[in-house]
Amino acid sequence: MNRMGVALATDSAVTLGGGESPKIYNSADKLFLLTEHAPVGVMIYGGASVNGVPWETLIKLYRSRSKSPLATVEAYADDLLKFLETNLECFPAAGQEGVALAHTVLAFRKIRVAVETSVNQRMAQGGAISGKELPALIASWAEKALLSFEREIAARPRLARPIDKQALVRRYQTAVRTRAEELFKHLPVGRSFLERIADVVIEALGRAAFTTHQSGVVVAGFGKNDILPSMVSMQIDDVVADHVRYQEGAKKSISHQHTAWVIPFAQSEMVHSFMEGIDPGLDRLIQEFVDKVYRALPEAFASCANLTLGKKLKDQLDTMAGEVLTKMWGQLREERFSNFVLPVTHIVSYLPKDELAAMAEALVNLTSLRRRVSTDAETVGGPIDVAIITKGDGFVWIRRKHYFDPTLNPRYIARHYR
Repeated sequence: MNRMGVALATDSAVTLGGGESPKIYNSADKLFLLTEHAPVGVMIYGGASVNGVPWETLIKLYRSRSKSPLATVEAYADDLLKFLETNLECFPAAGQEGVALAHTVLAFRKIRVAVETSVNQRMAQGGAISGKELPALIASWAEKALLSFEREIAARPRLARPIDKQALVRRYQTAVRTRAEELFKHLPVGRSFLERIADVVIEALGRAAFTTHQSGVVVAGFGKNDILPSMVSMQIDDVVADHVRYQEGAKKSISHQHTAWVIPFAQSEMVHSFMEGIDPGLDRLIQEFVDKVYRALPEAFASCANLTLGKKLKDQLDTMAGEVLTKMWGQLREERFSNFVLPVTHIVSYLPKDELAAMAEALVNLTSLRRRVSTDAETVGGPIDVAIITKGDGFVWIRRKHYFDPTLNPRYIARHYR
């Protein structure tokens, strides 16, 4: 993104199923024109649907119902959320209740896995467990797992727009308790345990999802009053109690102070490597290793000198090491920014439209190539869709795949390209 406009690029890979043999298809559409009334586009990553309704359907429905241009890109992002909450024919009550019940199943699975792990560890350490002591042990392990799950949920961030907890209780508590009773009927747990399961699921619905089905949504371009482009991103979980559960993501805009941005989403490690000169995973590994070595040095030196460090001195030396490490990593970040990030963003500031699109496409290709030549699943791949959005020309496709032959569908072309 620079002062001229925004280049958006997405791959076409979609992963279906899970486990050891997921299916990957290279035909997904993830990039769309959001509205006919302003040069604004939207990209999707992560989950391809909300409550089972495909994002493509929702976006095209929004596009068909949008009436007039909005002032800013952020206003379009808010309007998209409002559309999801006011067009509830897309999200019937049964589907919303299904989301709550799915959280109940996930809670059960987490507790069951924790109990099974404890059983296996006990048997590995002390042999068989007698039938008489098994119920009490399972109840104890289930209680421990539930406490851990409660702490996990309490640590989750709250939603950008909170949902009234009493509304969640009224709509879903009975269904969640009934489902919990079905799931836990073979475990020796009491009524209070099941009530706590229901309580923690209700609490989870009021916080950011702990599932893996969130959808990333990126809205970018120009609102009616925008002279320079901007971008807003969100993590959308689902629709529950007629509310969209979501968290706000990055918001970036071009200004006279910030004249260029290169922003990766989803599988972003190759873009970070390109921009910063080092793979983020390797960077973390180096920092962890150096931190460990620095903090171990005082005791190693003391051991060589046959000295014993007291706790107070150890704490002081550890604090000193932390201060040195913080300063060192800060200086390295500044050097990385000056020598790697800044030169690239400086050039991006002046790229013409075609080069901006070529760069966006190349960065997606870089990640795709990495997946192709490594042992990782090719979760980035297939044709790359590329669009440029400018204030004057609007939303322009640079590269776009079709699942059909355009020459056989002249009415489609006439309808969408008139």
